[in-house]
Amino acid sequence: SGVREAALVRLVPRGLTVADVGCGTGLLTLVLSRVAGRVIAVDGSPEMVRSTRTKVARSGLRNVEVRPGRAESLPIASGSCDALFAFHLLRHLPRPADAVSEFARVLAPGGRAVVVELEPHGVRALRAATGSVHLGLPRETLRSALRRAGFTGLRFEGLAEPYRVRPGAGSAEIALPAYIADGLLGPRPGAAPRKKTTRQKETP
Repeated sequence: SGVREAALVRLVPRGLTVADVGCGTGLLTLVLSRVAGRVIAVDGSPEMVRSTRTKVARSGLRNVEVRPGRAESLPIASGSCDALFAFHLLRHLPRPADAVSEFARVLAPGGRAVVVELEPHGVRALRAATGSVHLGLPRETLRSALRRAGFTGLRFEGLAEPYRVRPGAGSAEIALPAYIADGLLGPRPGAAPRKKTTRQKETP
């Protein structure tokens, strides 16, 4: 989809170690496996973990590992990833900033985090339909969390392709605006920055 393509263009060069946090049914995981050297997919739902593992096995992929775990306490070694993706995840968490801090922990300096979220909306039915805690996630909330966690070169862009969902059984499908955000993890205190990608100038 357009959302996945928009995120994948940031995976330069190829062959990186990539985390897919909140992997769900594994659709993005399979796409990432085509360009990444290694993919670590994580989800807090045992059902989603089983579904993704089944898809990975059927696809014969050898560069994907699926692990159960919470976004706020990722089962990934510190500094072991070059890039991290979190698509439509953070609004489901009581404290999204806790997960963003974990993103910074598992990324190596210079690593990129790519997040897709919904703009704030008033569709309260989505709480029951999708398990959302928040009705979208304001850009400034995510921007602040990323900055506090040490990310720089932040970029935010609205997605032309909306997020389509049915709030309830028998209800009409609705389209909600979404955005993609990404940033690079700055150097850790006392460590020299690792040259992997070109930093982008921060946009408002």
